[in-house]
Amino acid sequence: MPESTIDAALTLLAQGRDVLLVGDDGSGKSWCLAQLAGALRKRGNDAVLVPGRLGSAADPLAPFGATTVPLEGGGAVGERLVAAFAEELNGPRSRLLVDDLDELEAPAIAALRAVLDRTGARLVATVGRCSVAIGGAPRPFAALLAERAPADVAVPPLSFEAMSRFVAARLRGRPDAELIVSLSAHSGSNPRVAAALLDVAVASGAIGQRDGLWSEVGSLEEASAASVVHALTGRLSPAEQSALELLAWAGPLPPRELDRLVDPGILLSLNQRGRLSWSYAEVGHDARVSPPALSRGLREQLTPERRHRLVETVERTFGADFVPDREHTSIDPFVVSGLDSDDYWRWSAEFAGQVKERVAVREAAARALWSELPTVENACAYFRTLTVRRPADTLGRIFAETRFGDRDSVTARLQFSLFELQWLIWSGEADSVDHWLDGLGPRLGAKAVFVRKVRDTINLHRDAVPLTPELIARLSAPGTSDYEHTWSTLLAVALLLEAGSPEDALERIDTRNGLEEGTLASIHLDFLRTEALLALGRLEDAEEWSRRCAEHAYDQLSPLGFQFHALGVAQTLVQRGRFEAGWRALSTGLRLGSGGPFAIPQPPLLVLGAIIQAQLGDRELAAALLAEGERAGTLHLPPHPSRVELARAAIMRAEGDPAGSDELLWEAGAAAAALGHLATACMFWTDLTTVNLEQAAEISAVMDRIDSPLHHAVFDVKVAMGTGDERQIVTALDRSGELIAPQLAAAAVDVIDRLRAESGAEPLDDDGRAQLIGEHRSHVDLDRGGDLLSDREREVAILAKAGLSNRDMAHRLFVSVRTVENHMHRLLKKLGYSNRRQLRDEWNPDL
Repeated sequence: MPESTIDAALTLLAQGRDVLLVGDDGSGKSWCLAQLAGALRKRGNDAVLVPGRLGSAADPLAPFGATTVPLEGGGAVGERLVAAFAEELNGPRSRLLVDDLDELEAPAIAALRAVLDRTGARLVATVGRCSVAIGGAPRPFAALLAERAPADVAVPPLSFEAMSRFVAARLRGRPDAELIVSLSAHSGSNPRVAAALLDVAVASGAIGQRDGLWSEVGSLEEASAASVVHALTGRLSPAEQSALELLAWAGPLPPRELDRLVDPGILLSLNQRGRLSWSYAEVGHDARVSPPALSRGLREQLTPERRHRLVETVERTFGADFVPDREHTSIDPFVVSGLDSDDYWRWSAEFAGQVKERVAVREAAARALWSELPTVENACAYFRTLTVRRPADTLGRIFAETRFGDRDSVTARLQFSLFELQWLIWSGEADSVDHWLDGLGPRLGAKAVFVRKVRDTINLHRDAVPLTPELIARLSAPGTSDYEHTWSTLLAVALLLEAGSPEDALERIDTRNGLEEGTLASIHLDFLRTEALLALGRLEDAEEWSRRCAEHAYDQLSPLGFQFHALGVAQTLVQRGRFEAGWRALSTGLRLGSGGPFAIPQPPLLVLGAIIQAQLGDRELAAALLAEGERAGTLHLPPHPSRVELARAAIMRAEGDPAGSDELLWEAGAAAAALGHLATACMFWTDLTTVNLEQAAEISAVMDRIDSPLHHAVFDVKVAMGTGDERQIVTALDRSGELIAPQLAAAAVDVIDRLRAESGAEPLDDDGRAQLIGEHRSHVDLDRGGDLLSDREREVAILAKAGLSNRDMAHRLFVSVRTVENHMHRLLKKLGYSNRRQLRDEWNPDL
């Protein structure tokens, strides 16, 4: 559970406010309330916890009797109850905590109101999401809320990091990222659902330990979801349960069909309880049961008789020929327009679940068609649906049992062969590819040469092949069909980018004709357009383009497009210093899991995630993501340079070893430059902390060979920082404009201050720093309301500037010392400072 939830509640209580902890069933509200009660008692508060769910119409005051407050003595029960609580809650900082306030009957609410009036205690209570929603029938506690106007604190679904910690604690061992993303998608990131699925999956053998990590050795879909049904439907009425069964069986339905099939009042209640999720499109939207594991569990429990009754219900409403309208299923571009919303993680989990359900349906249909008629065309159609990982032996059987016929087109045979090439590389059979290529002649004739060109381009980095203009021309020669032309364009663009010619690559993309849209190659090309725009220094264009592509992927519920463009969005945000927003975009892509051989490889997502987490200070998560990125499999797409060394270097810097980080980055960049892999060399060198004169000369020689304004700007500043010349640093900062991240601008100004201190000159004043950094600082992560720092980070920074210790700040803000330490680490990173002294001496809160 996020520590921020408890911190927020403590802060509001300190301000004299009542607090409602609002969350879905199973989200951890009760756990959060218990943690809050303990924190309050440690701070010297009088805190009494009342379990509201124990109440009933027959015994409405039972929750109060379950507390430690004694109710013995004469007089009426209500009077004794109020007197007992008044004795217990007699301090100036008294807190009455009520779990499941929305379960209390009217007499219990009346008693609660009397206790609060008598004692003056502040109220902290948990309620379900549906309880406080507008539109439902009035509940007994509604009048109490109207009187006291409590502040809401959301108990959100588990983020990627929180889910990782939750699973590790539950299994007593570290899970791999694939298990985390799969569990998040199935459970909607609900802790109770995740726990139920984990227990059943372990018992059934669907998950187990592999290479020291807990992994999906089978599939979570193989584990019974009956426990999820029990966990999430216990508080539903029979009518609500019946409606959920119907929706789980019928699948996604648009509103006009929902309203005819299910009473609108019941739909409203299910929606408010979080049991429905919605996907949106310009022409309408549809709903499905949430989370996906609940939908599966409800379907598993349907008896033949119950299914028959559901069919009758649908036929009475729509007729015997009813087919649900799934034509216009799409996703509201929430991640694009709402990166900073508190509801992000809920949306992210629901989106992943919707995509996986859609993919499962399409895949099952395509596989059934191939099983009935195992032709090359049907095999290719099946492979195109495989955007989630499937066992290698399953795919191997498809390749082995597909029958070639005289009517197979050359294009179909070529597609099949490229799928097989990717599968061989992905499954670890790369060493046998040459033998396989030699045998392609009878199948493809002259087209076998095209498959070899794709293989050579994919292996460019692995085989350390020197990149020359002649090689680019040979590998990217255009094909004769639209399918070949799409792949040829992809190979050409990837190679031109690697050679340091983003302008030529962009022109090749923007003048493309006759390309097959929606394929792996065309989606990859759209992603490479983002990288070309970044290299050209068109940062705003790159961010806009990648977000627009991501939005289209949401509309199509395309995991392939979504993962590519989530990676693109994350890269554009990181380039502008917005690490937290970049992580949110990236981790949503991670939630979809590994795509197997026919989708984006997992390593780029995992390794960029490691780099971001190292920058944010979470070295443990960064190391875990890097380890998985290294073992995630072989690259099987046209050249994606490995960023593993980049992540290792970022972790080394986070651990306080900038010299070791620079040595690793320099050697990796120099090796790439010697092969003519200039973009890869620049990728490593731009992360160097310092650049000496000898390195500056070699960098300058490479920069003379590439056309990349972004890299020119970054190296200009970094080389200037190594000269020890303040005037040269200032000039480089002025020239760089918006092309460098604010952290680099701040680091350059720190060098100026150091140079001035060494020479005995006065340090830069606030106006001088603002003039040099201000232009860059406006592009940092706008996570909370548009400032460089979040509200809590700003509070901590102001107190630290005033000289308070971590312990003093923790006492002042009603948070733990560890929380203050985390805030200090993050805010110093964001401001570009290395210690508190710089914060006290240089930070201007008014900037």
